[in-house]
Amino acid sequence: MNPVVFTLIRNSLEVIVEEMTLTMVRTAYSGSIREAMDFSAAICGGDGQMIAQGPCLAVHLGSIPDAMEAVFAKFDGDMALGDVFMLNDPYTGGMHLPDIFLFKPIFGAQGILAFLVLVADHVDVGGSVVGSRGVANAEVYAEGLRIPPVRLMRGGEPVDDIWDLVRQNTRMPHMVLGDLRSCLASFHSAERLLSETVERYGEGDVLAYFEDSLAYSEAALRRVIRDLPDGSYTFTDWLDDGVTTPDPLRIQLRLEVRGDMLHFDFDGTSPQVPSAINSTFSFTKSAVYAAVRTLLPSDVPNNAGIFRPIHVQAPAGTVVHAREPAAVAQRGVTGSRAVSATLGALAQVVADRVPAADEGGISSVRITGHGPDGRRYVVWDSVVGTWGARPTKDGVDGCSNFAMNVANASVEILEADYPILIREYGLRSDSGGAGTYRGGLGLVRQWELLDGEAEFILRADRTRFPPWGLNGGLPGEGSCTVLNPDTDARTLPSKAQIRIRKGDRVLHHQASGGGYGDPRQRDPELVWRDWRNDKVSLEQARSVYGVVIVDGVLDRNATEIERKRPPETQTNEGRHDHGLQSQVCSN
Repeated sequence: MNPVVFTLIRNSLEVIVEEMTLTMVRTAYSGSIREAMDFSAAICGGDGQMIAQGPCLAVHLGSIPDAMEAVFAKFDGDMALGDVFMLNDPYTGGMHLPDIFLFKPIFGAQGILAFLVLVADHVDVGGSVVGSRGVANAEVYAEGLRIPPVRLMRGGEPVDDIWDLVRQNTRMPHMVLGDLRSCLASFHSAERLLSETVERYGEGDVLAYFEDSLAYSEAALRRVIRDLPDGSYTFTDWLDDGVTTPDPLRIQLRLEVRGDMLHFDFDGTSPQVPSAINSTFSFTKSAVYAAVRTLLPSDVPNNAGIFRPIHVQAPAGTVVHAREPAAVAQRGVTGSRAVSATLGALAQVVADRVPAADEGGISSVRITGHGPDGRRYVVWDSVVGTWGARPTKDGVDGCSNFAMNVANASVEILEADYPILIREYGLRSDSGGAGTYRGGLGLVRQWELLDGEAEFILRADRTRFPPWGLNGGLPGEGSCTVLNPDTDARTLPSKAQIRIRKGDRVLHHQASGGGYGDPRQRDPELVWRDWRNDKVSLEQARSVYGVVIVDGVLDRNATEIERKRPPETQTNEGRHDHGLQSQVCSN
């Protein structure tokens, strides 16, 4: 295909998925979509293969092939102009029940030209817990409304029975139905732009781009894989526990590099558990795809061609390939660990292109109760994290890792909309894994309930198994959560579901990122800058990095002498926590 036309069409499609994203942000009702951007947009070809993706959650998008397959299995040959299809069932192409997929076929001269796709995290779809994200549910039946592939819109008109079914099964119908209408508005704008693109370049060239872009991305990844040494590489990572079971859960991964293919096998991973942290296989595959994508240059199109040289398998009945009817509402933390395990395996092949471990996934928080007016509310908040150190750069502080890519909710908006006060929010000094390149700092966030009673649901991890470093880099600091840290402090598990009352506070320290390379090889100037920015204490600068700072000035001669001595064990001294927080949240 003409490379100029190829580039123009690619840019046009990327603008379309970005426009879908912006329309969602501008029109959504719930904070999970409007503020945190917990949704994803994509364009698929008429055969269901993903051609372009929006700038949101990478770990959503690898699940689209399974969801499209489920839609085709039921509706192939029965799709018309103006139809929109919907599903959320984890065992029929979905991921977990709050993530509702919508698909709109776009027709051309010879039938279905493309599909517009949105998957958005909805605030409540019923179930035993407000917000539909209980951590201790044993079965998917307790998690909310399961929607197999159904037709939401027929010929541009709503299918009232389906809308009524959703309305009757959510505690917050105005938000859920409002967000569904936001998805339809996004489809409307994207359809107009796609029609303009087809008019401008012709349907033939657009279809040719679909085929060539998939082949282009596939070939780019195969070239990268061919440069890797053939062999078998294993890596093991861990989840703190199974929520209802105290033992840690093993995420075992074997990577085999053969020619221009990567084979990932999760055999040896712990069995599924009677709690909500099990992952569907579609989500696990998506996590692997997202991690492998980091090997490619950014100018390679993000599409289904990248999936072709990757083969993923996992025994059914494991925590990464749950069998129905396992609960999966909090599967995000397990998907995050699949990302970490994939990077850990790849690091044994291409250590100079893989980052150290990130914070281990966003810390998901839901606070649900009734306001002074008696209306039910759901606080959707997440502590969105940090990157592990990279082979040539520090980890990014206070920014979601690449696979999750959501945003921290605005403190001002949360406090304006709900009876909560954010007592503390910031970065944790000395928390990042030390290295030639430092891991990103962990976040701290503290909530106080201002009125009534509420249920507080937390899904975090990396309390028992801190983020690992690479190539001599030290691990990052683990997570910790404390109820009422200034009074009758009680340490909570990393996944908890508790009742809180007016005046109660919950303090959460999120895990940080692992370091990369020998800390004693870090540029002393960078250590001094970290100290000036309150990211590293004087004690850590000397004991871990071997950098001496006297009266605010970097002492290069003393640093050279200090670095010839054996490094001390890293401690929590110099942390900027205080009182019970420091005692209870020391890792």
